[in-house]
Amino acid sequence: MRFIALIFVNICFVSFAFGQPGWNWPENKGSAEEKNVLYTDYLKEGNCEAALEPHSWLVDSVPDLHVSLYQNGIKIYQCLIKNEKDKDKRDQLIEKALEMFDLRIKYFKREAYVVNRKAFYAYQYYKSNKDKFSYLYDLFNKAYLLNDEKISNNNIVSFMDLMRRYKASFPDAISDDEILEKYTIITDVLSKKISKENMNISIHNDEEKPKYEKNLERLKKYQSLVDELLTNTVTVDCDFIFNKLGPKLTNLTSNIEGEIMQTNYDDVAPVSDNPAVLNLAKEIFMLSRKNKCGFTGIVLTASKIIFENTPDVGIAKIIASNVQDNLSEALDYYDRAIEVSSDNNQKAELHLLKATLYRKNNQKVNAKQSALEALIADNSYREAYKFLGDLYMASYEDCKKGQSRVKDRLIFIAAHKMYMRGGHAAQAKSAKVQFPSAEEIFTENYEVKQQLKVDCWVNETVILEKRIN
Repeated sequence: MRFIALIFVNICFVSFAFGQPGWNWPENKGSAEEKNVLYTDYLKEGNCEAALEPHSWLVDSVPDLHVSLYQNGIKIYQCLIKNEKDKDKRDQLIEKALEMFDLRIKYFKREAYVVNRKAFYAYQYYKSNKDKFSYLYDLFNKAYLLNDEKISNNNIVSFMDLMRRYKASFPDAISDDEILEKYTIITDVLSKKISKENMNISIHNDEEKPKYEKNLERLKKYQSLVDELLTNTVTVDCDFIFNKLGPKLTNLTSNIEGEIMQTNYDDVAPVSDNPAVLNLAKEIFMLSRKNKCGFTGIVLTASKIIFENTPDVGIAKIIASNVQDNLSEALDYYDRAIEVSSDNNQKAELHLLKATLYRKNNQKVNAKQSALEALIADNSYREAYKFLGDLYMASYEDCKKGQSRVKDRLIFIAAHKMYMRGGHAAQAKSAKVQFPSAEEIFTENYEVKQQLKVDCWVNETVILEKRIN
């Protein structure tokens, strides 16, 4: 009965499959068709042992029959591996399974895609086999070389874990520098994937966003695991960063081979087409922050390299906050951060950071202008109003002339106006206590609600109000 059913299935299958694209039937196709039906039928039933013989015949006799021959071959061997108890036989089956990947590449190309899958497949079976660490390491390197940011998420943490195992078992087989280089490649891939998910979140509607937010959280978890694995693989401290990684970056950016280095500004790091420069800079930046190594010397250089190659608001802010002894450079990085930003609230914050820096350098006119630019970017940015109020309040001693108590105290009215606009009631109350008294207004022949101009650099017109006792 089964034989009759098999013949019927065979006829139906051949009629369908022969007309499908991608099938390369031999001239004498009868045996191939029969074997193909047999092994797929057995595979569907979960009878992997019975599927092996007809499948192996096809691999040997018609290796370019169809890509599914190797896709299903992996399934057959995986099933056999799972059920095999004998270690030697199991190892042989694993090798045969991996051979399916290689034969698929040989006959159906798509090397990058297949190697990407093969790397994690091999890792699952060989991660505890010290004799296979070198093989796995080469396989992962090939997968990353071929795929870059298209590398499978499965191959992110697994590659770092493999290096940890490899280094622990064979300390001299892979150097600390090499591990750090590979770590940088992994984190660069993660950075690209995270940027992609952030973009997806920003362009998709609320119904679709949760999927991308979940992906983003998963990638951030991978980054934490990779960072943790690095510290478990090599000893990374500030001395290592400054004395080993620092000179390496200096050599790469010193034009020692006559390479023409480009730069946009005289006081920033060079831009190089060499990806090793950017990768090492990212490595130094991340590790120095993790180890709290400060933000001078080579770390600052690394940060500038990162910004010049991949402009980012966060990096620009960090640089600006750490070069404030050089006013023009700090202001330049704030300006460039504003150019990069597409968020009005963020732009307002950056303008206010400029205002704060100007105030620190006693450039009150520029401080005021930057605070007003913050409000142009986002007129609801409350901190800008508070900044202006504080700036006016603190300028009383500098601006008073001592000739008119009313005119000297107009600056407090200007401060009060800013506090009120920003909703800072407590500060507004403090400013109002400093208004001119009714007696002072009367004595100097002024009137409440009269418009008066604040002298000094403030250059504001206010409506005269009296202090309430």
